[in-house]
Order: sequence, then structure tokens, then C-alpha cells
Amino acid sequence: MHLGWQWAQFPGCFLARPQRLIEQALKIGYDGVQMLPVRDASIFESNVLLWERAWNAVYSLGQALSHQNGSEGLPSCLHDWVLFPDPDKCKTHYQQLEWAEVPQVVHATRLVPLGSLVEVNPDNRLTAQQYIHEMQANCLGGFVIDTHHLRRESWQGWPNPLVGEDGSWRATLDLLAPYVKAIHIHPTDIDFFLADPTISVEAKIVRRLLGAGTPTDGLIVVAEYLPPMATLLSARVSIGLAADVLKAMKDIMTSD
Repeated sequence: MHLGWQWAQFPGCFLARPQRLIEQALKIGYDGVQMLPVRDASIFESNVLLWERAWNAVYSLGQALSHQNGSEGLPSCLHDWVLFPDPDKCKTHYQQLEWAEVPQVVHATRLVPLGSLVEVNPDNRLTAQQYIHEMQANCLGGFVIDTHHLRRESWQGWPNPLVGEDGSWRATLDLLAPYVKAIHIHPTDIDFFLADPTISVEAKIVRRLLGAGTPTDGLIVVAEYLPPMATLLSARVSIGLAADVLKAMKDIMTSD
């Protein structure tokens, strides 16, 4: 099992060298990070556990300022130019990461690279059984369960097919558990989560997955949370919070 940190929670993460951020995570006690192909990143960073595509890369500052569509077909904005290299360089980076066999997290089930890990979410309008069918039909590598995205409403406003009428997600997890390769522990209220992580909904989801057959050998568990403003202004506070979250993750993974 590998415990990882979503690198975007570190102050100055979009301006610092990616390897420095990884070193900070390792120093705290994490096994690695989940990364984005930001400027100055390469395939040579060590301890990258997972990666995702650039949000919406653009070719020029003018393209971003005029909100023209970026690489993902969405209107762009300034941070798309600041954070990421142009789409051609991003594409080269994706190919290099694939050759290095670093697992990629995607959010759709079709027109994605073979072996990708699909983050289960309600926006695809798929039930758990349909997700399994899509995985097998499209040669995907398995699933990522995000403790928040599993339960949230769809961005488009339709009902979440992953939960029952009573809001229960247990039947979905029981079906998907054997195919789960990664878990995002994603509390929406970090202070509430840290007050007693072993009784949190995040802990209940993890225990359900492990009890239903998610293999722990090679399992990647990543902390993914919205950092409070204080952590963005202070490296000391940010690192302290990351250490607290790591302890909470370890407590959850060993709790009954």
C-alpha cells in the first residue's frame, strides 16, 4: 500500500520545482504524490504515484485572456496559461508518463488511454455495473474511488446513479471493490475530519471497500483536500496539516 499527497495542497506549489514538493511530501512521511504536468515537470521526478492531465492548457497568453477554448475544449482563463505548458508539450509529457508506466487518473470511460484508472463520479451517468462493463469493454486498469465525488450530486443536476434513494453508496462499493486500484480520501471539511477521522464517512467508505475485497497490495491512497487559506500562506502550517492528515490516513487504514 502507498500513501500519497495531492501536491496542489502545498503553498507555492504552482511556482516551485515539482521535485522540491515531492521531497517535502517524503520528508513528512508520504510515499509519493499525485501530480499534474505543470511547467518545469518532467518524467524524471521520483515518487510520482498517479497523474492527471493538464486542466485546460493553451498556446498563448492571448488565448487565455480572451477565454478561447483550451486543450480540453473548455473556455480558458489565466491560470491555464500560468500553470501548464502548451498543449503540444503536454501531449509529449503524457506520452513520456505513459512510457514510464505511471498510472493515469481519468474521469471518463471512453476515448482514454488503455489501462487508465477511472475516477468514479456521477457525471458519467453510469451505475456501478455499467462502470464495470465500460472498464472491461475499453481495457481500463480499474477504478479510483474518491470519497467526495462518489457521493456528490452531478454537476449537471441529474440524480447520482451511484447512490440509492436513501443516499447509500454501499451497494456501489460492494460491486466495484475488487477493481479499485486507488482511493482519494477527500474530506470536504478538513477540521471536522481531523477531529475524529476513524468515525468519518471517509473511514466508513475505506472500510467498506477493504471489507468487500479491494486488494491492499499495490493500493494507492491519496489525501486530497481543499487547503485552508492559512496553509496557502505558510509552509509551516501547510506541512503541519499534511502531517496530521497522514496520521489520520494511517489510523483509518488500520481501524476496524
